[in-house]
This record gives sequence, structure tokens and C-alpha cells, in this order.
Amino acid sequence: MVGISPDRDGNSFRAYLLPHIRLRLSTTILEENPLPPTRENAILLINSLRTWQKTLLFFNWIKNQNLFPMEIIFYNVTMKSLRFGRQFQLVENLAFEMIDHGVELDNITYSIIFTCAKRCNLFDKALEWFERMYETGLMPNGVTYSAILDVYANLGKVKEVMSLYARGRASGWKPDSNAFGVLGKMFGEFGDYDGIKYVLEEMNSLGLKPNLIFYSTLIDAFGKAKKPAVAPRLFEEMLKSDIEPDKRTLTALCKTYGKERWGEDALELWWRIKSKGWPMDFILYNILLSMCADLGLEEEAEGIFEDMKGSANLKPDSWSYTAMLNIYLCKWG
Repeated sequence: MVGISPDRDGNSFRAYLLPHIRLRLSTTILEENPLPPTRENAILLINSLRTWQKTLLFFNWIKNQNLFPMEIIFYNVTMKSLRFGRQFQLVENLAFEMIDHGVELDNITYSIIFTCAKRCNLFDKALEWFERMYETGLMPNGVTYSAILDVYANLGKVKEVMSLYARGRASGWKPDSNAFGVLGKMFGEFGDYDGIKYVLEEMNSLGLKPNLIFYSTLIDAFGKAKKPAVAPRLFEEMLKSDIEPDKRTLTALCKTYGKERWGEDALELWWRIKSKGWPMDFILYNILLSMCADLGLEEEAEGIFEDMKGSANLKPDSWSYTAMLNIYLCKWG
């Protein structure tokens, strides 16, 4: 095989070597190349690999060649790929390897560990590594704080979340929209409107405004928490802030109305959607039809069904026809 000079540009090296790695999950191709990659080329290549198996393969090959020190960037890139593949045990093994080899873990490393543990539903592992982080004296940054707040929130540990939030704010941390989204979702799922007001006040003090995702998350959370009266209130607050709803927002609100059998409110929402030109999708249409079927609203259901038939991309599906059949069966039965 013809060797590739290490002083050639990274794009040429990557273009040459990457297809071979993609073809064979083996170190043979790499070992046949008599001129190994430079550090810069290795970084380019490891960032280009698409699967965690190939990333880990190349990482181990580079490490075994002992071409240059294995810096933190190689570990972090590999761990990110493993996180995508939900391979927490491998992520943790690399973290321990870093400690054994004297490679200091940074905020990026810890946030990868936390989020990977969360994706694998290993919340206790995330908390365990957070304690390790504090023991090293490394101060969390915004990304790390948001990641671990999310873990605590998923465990329903409200006191711990607020304690961590207060500790971070005292250390000078300025939460971003993602962090406030975590807090808002947590309070929403517990049906705690006072908590939501606190979050909004904190956001206002930092000059941050709730966005569409924030409001959609809250409306959905309060609906699930069986606090239906709060959802429309949040929806109106959102509109007053000149934020237009999307399909997710409208679906979340409509689900709340459907669960509570608030037919008039749902139909009023439907007419607002029509008059404002807000977006519709299959889920929203079918929720409305199912609710009409439950409440025996034949005329209203027919209007919604005809609207679906007249749309360009949202023709009635099997769920739509089932809802209409249920309406007529109830009428005739």
C-alpha cells in the first residue's frame, strides 16, 4: 500500500483513510500504512467517524501506536460518540482511564458523563460522578450545571435542584434558557405554579425572555400534572409576549382540553387556529375529532373532517375515520 505523508494536509489524509475504515472494522488497514498520522490529522479523522464502534477502534489504535500523548480532546471526542450510542460503561471506563493516566477531566468530560448516564437511565451514576467532580475542586460551568440539574429534576429531587441552583448562582453562574427550561418542566410536572412564577422572575432578572419551547414544555407539563386551568393561562401569557404557537404548543393545549372534556374550549381553540392561520398536523386534527366523538359533537366533527379533506397534506387517516365512525355509531346505537 502506498503511504501517506504526515505533512500532507488533513483533508487529503482523511479523504484517503476514512473510506478504508468505513469498509473494514479492523486495525489491519491502519497498520499497513507505514507513515502514521500526525496529531492534527488524527483529530480530524476521529471527529469524522460516524459510529461509536469506529471511533473507539481508531482511538484505541492511536493510543496503542504511542505516537503522541493522548490528550483530553481525544477522550472527549470518543466519549461523545459513545454517548450517542448509549454506551455508558465504556464512557465510564475511559473516565477511569483518564484518572489513572493523569489526564484531568474538564467540564466537557463531566457533562458528557452526566448526559450519557441520563440517556441510559443511570441517574445515580450521574450523581456519583457529580460528587467526584466536586471532590476534585473543579467548578461546574453553565453546561455542566444544566446537565446535572436535569438529572436531579428527572429524579424528582426538587430540594436538591433548588439547592444546586442557589449554589451555582452564588458562585456567579448565569443560567441560560436551557437551565430555566429544566426548572420550568420540573415545576410544571409537579403542578407548582408558584415555582413557575419564580422561574419567570429569575429569567426576568437576568434579562431572559421565555421562548416558544419554554412555554410549550410548561403547557404540556401542567396538562400531564392534571392542572388544566394553568395551561390556557400560560398559553395566553405566551400570546401576550408576541410568541406565536407551533403545532407542539397547540397539540399540548388541545390534549389538556380533551382529557378534561372541555369541548367548548377545544372548539374555540380550533376556530382561533383557523382564523389566525396557525399550523395544524394529524395529531391535532385527530385529537379534536376524538374529543368530538367522546362528546357526541357530530356537526363540529364533520366540519373538522371536511377541513382535513380539503387540506393539501393532511388528508384523513385511519384514526380520523375511526373517530367519525364512533360518532355515527353512537348516534345510531
